[in-house]
Amino acid sequence: MERLPVEAQGARSAPDASARPSIRIRQVSKVYTMGEIAVHALRDVSLDIWPGEFVAIMGPSGSGKSTLMNILGCLDQPTSGSYQLEGVEVSTLSDDELAAVRNRYVGFVFQSFNLLPRLPAVEQVELPLIYAGVPKRRELALARLADVGLADRVHHRPTELSGGQQQRVAIARALVTNPSLILADEPTGNLDSRSSAEIMALFQRFNRERGVTVVLVTHEEDIARHARRVVRMRDGSIVGDEPVADPIRAVESASDGDAVDGGEP
Repeated sequence: MERLPVEAQGARSAPDASARPSIRIRQVSKVYTMGEIAVHALRDVSLDIWPGEFVAIMGPSGSGKSTLMNILGCLDQPTSGSYQLEGVEVSTLSDDELAAVRNRYVGFVFQSFNLLPRLPAVEQVELPLIYAGVPKRRELALARLADVGLADRVHHRPTELSGGQQQRVAIARALVTNPSLILADEPTGNLDSRSSAEIMALFQRFNRERGVTVVLVTHEEDIARHARRVVRMRDGSIVGDEPVADPIRAVESASDGDAVDGGEP
């Protein structure tokens, strides 16, 4: 699907009337039953996210942001309501169909990296390609690792990498299938401030240069301000949705240690 141009700063431009959002959810609710108690994690949430947007979702613990992220990533299904991902209604799909949609459209980045301890970086990045049956896996994995500045670390295992480098491997793994959407759940939560800035610079670069739609969950205001739009949640509902007028422009470090400007966010 053709993606809309990415704006350099501030609010997105009005979408073309003929275009469709990457994400469209309408009156989505999620209720978990615990014995005789019904826990309403989401309450009639409606949201559009357009191709090429960079959106941060914020909220306190229990606000529903993680539940929303799980539904957006086809890891869970709503109790009621509609969810369309790239024009596909996914709210009623079977588990196998959800897995196929995830593999085709979505790349995930998690706070805890989710790397396998005994595999070198290049084999970590190859894993989604194995599941998808893609040929020339090594070539593609090496290219993505180079994209995130780890061309000289491709044979290192997680214990031989810093936290920031492990998250770079996770980002390369998320990008290797060329997804239209990256979902990042607290991607800087286990990182120091410098590594956090470098990771945000990568997200900004791939969003800007490749038009990848990026949606991240964070509880940190400074991390959210790297995005161009912030959606705020409380008690299972969206209570705010505003553009970021002047996003923070992150800087990533090259492998030789020199700083590289991440460009306009």
